[in-house]
Formats: sequence, C-alpha cells, structure tokens
Amino acid sequence: MDRGKNANKNINPAENQNVLSQLFFLYMFPIFKKTYQYDLSEDDLFLPLEEHASNILGSRLEKIWDEEFIKNKKFSLHKALFRIFGLKFVIFGIIKCIDEVMLIIVIPKCIGKLVSFFETAQTRISKTEAYYYAGGLVVCLFTDCLMAHPTYMGLQHIAMKIRIACSSLIFRKMMKFNRSALVNTTAGHLINLLSNDVSKFDESFVLVHYSWIGPIQVGVGSFLLYREIGIGFIYGVVFLILFVPFQIWLAKRTSVLRLRTALITDERVRLMNELISGIQVIKMYCWEKPFEKFISMTRGYITAEKVFAVTAIYNCLRPTITMLFSLSISALAEINVSITRIHEVLKTDRVDYNEINYSDGNIQSSGESGVRIQFQDVCAKWVEGDVENTLKNINFQVSSNMLVAIVGPIGSGKTTILNTILKELPIKSGTLKIIGNISYAPQEPWLFAASVKDNILFGEEYEEDRYKTVIDICALAKDLNTLPHGDRTLVGERGRALSGGQKARISLARCVYKKADIYLLDDPLSAVDATLDNNPQRWYHRNDGKL
Repeated sequence: MDRGKNANKNINPAENQNVLSQLFFLYMFPIFKKTYQYDLSEDDLFLPLEEHASNILGSRLEKIWDEEFIKNKKFSLHKALFRIFGLKFVIFGIIKCIDEVMLIIVIPKCIGKLVSFFETAQTRISKTEAYYYAGGLVVCLFTDCLMAHPTYMGLQHIAMKIRIACSSLIFRKMMKFNRSALVNTTAGHLINLLSNDVSKFDESFVLVHYSWIGPIQVGVGSFLLYREIGIGFIYGVVFLILFVPFQIWLAKRTSVLRLRTALITDERVRLMNELISGIQVIKMYCWEKPFEKFISMTRGYITAEKVFAVTAIYNCLRPTITMLFSLSISALAEINVSITRIHEVLKTDRVDYNEINYSDGNIQSSGESGVRIQFQDVCAKWVEGDVENTLKNINFQVSSNMLVAIVGPIGSGKTTILNTILKELPIKSGTLKIIGNISYAPQEPWLFAASVKDNILFGEEYEEDRYKTVIDICALAKDLNTLPHGDRTLVGERGRALSGGQKARISLARCVYKKADIYLLDDPLSAVDATLDNNPQRWYHRNDGKL
C-alpha cells in the first residue's frame, strides 16, 4: 500500500510504540474498545507499518540478492534473506531458547517442592518456603507470557516481511522477463509461487527454532532426569531419540512430496487459466461436459466431501502424533523448497531496461555517428533446443531520421526482429548495435486500469502541446469526444470497454508521446479503420529531427 496516497487513513497503533506497550500489546486496547461499542468498518482500517511497505522491502531484497547472486548463484536468495532478517531472527531464537530452558528447569523444580510440602508429616519444607516456590511458579509463568507472545509476534512479522519481500521481488522479476524466459515459465507456476509457496513462510517460520532448541532441551532435561532418577533416565530418553532418524527421513520425504505437489499445482493452475480464458469458445461449442471430465481427471479423487472429512480426521490426529521438533524439521524443509523455487525463477534470464548503450559479448554499443540500429550476421532463436534459428544472418542498418518498414508474410520473423532489438530475445551469434532510448507499440494493444490520459502518459511528464499533437496524429480526438469523461474516462479491467481500434490508437499514442530516439511500431494499425489512416503525414511528423 502506498502510504502517501492513503494519508487520510488512520495511523497504525503499533507505530512508534514503547517497549512496555509492545510487551503487553497495550496498543490493542483502543481497538477492543471500538469493537465493543460498534462493528468495525473499512474506515477503521489502519495504514500498514512503514517497515512492511512492499516497495521498501522489495528494493532492499533486490539490491542484496543481486550482490549475492554475483558471488554464489546457488544459495544467493538464502543468504540475501539472512542478511536482511537474520539478526532479528537469531535474537528471537535466543529469547525463545531461554524461555524454553527456563520452563524445563524452574517449573518442574517448583512443582516438585510444592507437592512435597503436602506430603504427610514432612518437615523438609516450611510454609514460607512453599510460598516462595508458589511465587516462583507464578513468576515463571508470567515471564513465559512476556517472552513467548512478543517473540511469536516478532517471528510472525519477520515471516510476513519475507513473504512481502519475495512477492515484490518475484513481481519485479516478472516485469523484466524476456520472451525466451517465458517459454519455460508458465503463468500457473508464477501464480502458485505467489499464492502457495510464499505462504509457507507465514505457516512454518515460527517453528524453525525448535530444530535447535529441541536438542538443547533434550540435553538439559537428560541432566535433570539423571539427578532425579540416576542412570535409569537413559531408557526413556533413548526411546525418544530413536524417533529422530525417522523424523529426519520424514522431513526429506516431505520435501520431495512438497516439490512434487507444487509442480502438479503449477500444471493444474495453468490448465484452469487456459480454460477460463477460453470459456466463451467452450460455451459456444457446448463443450462443458468433456471439459468437466477433463478437469475432474486433473484433480484426481478429490471432492469437497472427502477434503473436509480427511482434514477433520487429520486435525484430530495431529495434536496426538506430532511433536514440535518434527514439525520444525518439516517446516525447514518446506521453507527451503519455497526459497529454492523462488530462486529458480529469480535467476531466469531477464531484460535490463535501464541499459541503453549495452554490451554483453554479442550485443555492443555503436560509436558511429547517426547510426541507431545495426544488425551484422545476427542469428537468434526462441527455444534453446531448436535446430533451426528463427533469425539467420540478418544484416541491415538504420540511421537517424529514417522511416524503415519491414514487410513479409505471417511467421517470417518481423516481430522477432523487434523483440531482438528490445532484448526480449537474446542473439546466438553476430553483432547487434543499439544507440538511444526505445519506445515500442506492440502488435496486441493493452491498457491498464487508469484513465485514458494516464495510459498515454505512462509515467511521463505532462506537456500540453505535445499531448494535443499526439492526440491529433493518432486520430484520438473523435474517440475522446464519444467517451463520457473525455481523456479522464477510466479504462482497463474495471473501466469502460473500448473497441479494438480505440485500444490500438491509445497504445500507439503511448508509444508516440514518449520522447525516444527509436520508435518501434509492430503493426499497430491492424485493428484501425482504413478511413482514419488515409494521410501518412498524420503518423510521421518531423519536429527538429524527432517524431
């Protein structure tokens, strides 16, 4: 959430709270009072804490991940997350360890002494000492509350921030995918990462510390048991320790099954997305029954009745047959799989749009005066394993103030050449030289949820004369007059529906409005009526050598 755009929202009550308020959660009492007086509404929502802002967390993780990826590509995301959140995570772990060890030492001691006080004719413990032990038990339980609950809340905050940071980094990565990377990365896989994998942080993170606190508790407990019952303690402890190898094996199997489940979920989500996107065709041809069977096959045996019945059974069994140590091992395995899967997406080839004059071996910057684009024996292909190249030995040169058209039949590689210039498609051999900023109008126009004006400006500063000129040369004046609020009309997913021609003209205007050295137009007029485009001079204007 953008805090600047939501200044009217209430300030978060946890913002700038003192230690006492954080320990006892005193900032929650005004909320309790409100809920007692009336039901909460949307107006009662608070701004998120500044430390939870996705832009801050995402930028920080992206910077550190880039540094770690240069050093070690295999575990760079693990190290980046530890650099950001590791210190607080370790501090909370130490507090949790002190709390658990205190409970296993103090509480049994106090309870044992209190019980012995009530033995018949005992003289070892006086009434005053019994009060001391009772007071010690109360203080221990009170201290446990002061340590356990804030620690749990702190770990939950860390888990949430890791989820937000990873989600933001995945989104930024998606925005920089080149076309070749999209061949191996499906929409279902990305949706599963953002909806399922990152949620494992919230579900499992608080249990991770028990993977090392558990052995410490076993050591301390064994020592105390030895003092109480001698060498006989070893039989009970060894019996419990025998479960550890089984738990480790179970954790490994959990990791394997978790990865297999994630891959199956990716495929199922991809299939459902394709079905939903093609629902009109399915309804038109009355294919509901065959596709319903197809969906049932992909989902397996699963029905709502079985899901709820199995879930209820497992919820009853879980408290009895599981221990915190085994849960923590499983949590570690799940978190490791999620981080590894996110890391695999992050290291996918991407386009660096911040580079203008770039050089990475085959792609070079040009020092020739006036030359903007130059292909020299360029070969490229979309899929790495393909035998034939999509582009083969392409040679041409484009200088400033040149209008160049590439013509050819469908599938001849016209769009591929533009994608090569945009660095969406990496070249395999030859040399490509690019100089200057690029503005691009795609073959399939797209709009985002905003006004027509915002779609045209696309983040650029508003210049009235240039804006009016672009509206004129892109033949948008007539369209704006028909819209209810002119260029302030909302379009996109929840806005007004536009025709294909209107979308194409807005997309072209977005490309033309940007001040660039190179304008790439990928057949942007295919959906536009020919009567509007009978004057070529409307589309190509010179103004001091620029469009």
